[in-house]
Amino acid sequence: MKVAVKDLLPNPHRRIKDYQIQPERVKMLMNSINETFFWDNLIARPSKSQAGRYEIAYGHHRLEALKRLKIEEINIPIRNLDDYVMLKIMADENAEEYSMMPSVLNETVKSVKEFLEKEIKQKEWGTLQESLKGLFEGERSFETIQGMGVGETTIKKFLGENWSVWKIRSALADLHASPKQYDRKAGEKLKSVEAATTFRKATQDYKIPLKQQAKLAEKLSEKGASSREVFREVRKAAPKPALPKRDPLLQKLEGTITDIEDKSQSLANKI
Repeated sequence: MKVAVKDLLPNPHRRIKDYQIQPERVKMLMNSINETFFWDNLIARPSKSQAGRYEIAYGHHRLEALKRLKIEEINIPIRNLDDYVMLKIMADENAEEYSMMPSVLNETVKSVKEFLEKEIKQKEWGTLQESLKGLFEGERSFETIQGMGVGETTIKKFLGENWSVWKIRSALADLHASPKQYDRKAGEKLKSVEAATTFRKATQDYKIPLKQQAKLAEKLSEKGASSREVFREVRKAAPKPALPKRDPLLQKLEGTITDIEDKSQSLANKI
């Protein structure tokens, strides 16, 4: 179906404001489109809130490239995709195309957690769609998670085999970290999930101030620091403990003793 580029909207699960479009990736796609044309490799659904407009399931950088190239119309498939499928497609693309960058991992896990919690709180077991029922062992399991909240096991079942449990756990730890102790946006600048995980743990263990975390993360990101290098740099940046105040009388006594020792040494030299 031919669709005007201006009528294409982001996937509703995609947080463009929090996880912004990467200019370097857009530039690469613009070069690719200029060299080989646009291969209509997007899929969209009719918007639920804006008549005549369409929400893309994936390809937000491609959409931005099309806009910057001033391409007005493309021919793409339009499907009636539900929210579950829209989120699953976005998550799969994130896993395949971004090698699990910390920011992409956090965005995906946060979106899945919020979507699932909203769905299960609004529904009873009997009215839950079959695709969601498959995430639970049965009605009792569903009711338990309904009360306790969605955790790493349920999120892993939703995301599938391409997502490891430890990465989901790391994302949840990032998302739950106190904003007074940890600058998550700073940690997301690191080049790998391993480095970002080390950064979060080390900055909290060594009590690195929030303002310093942002500068430190920028520096580590620029050099593409490994987990080991991240740990070393954070430890080096740790605030030094203040020396205990010394007793003035003891200081005076030490000064007197030092003076006597100096005079004794001077007398010994003369003798």
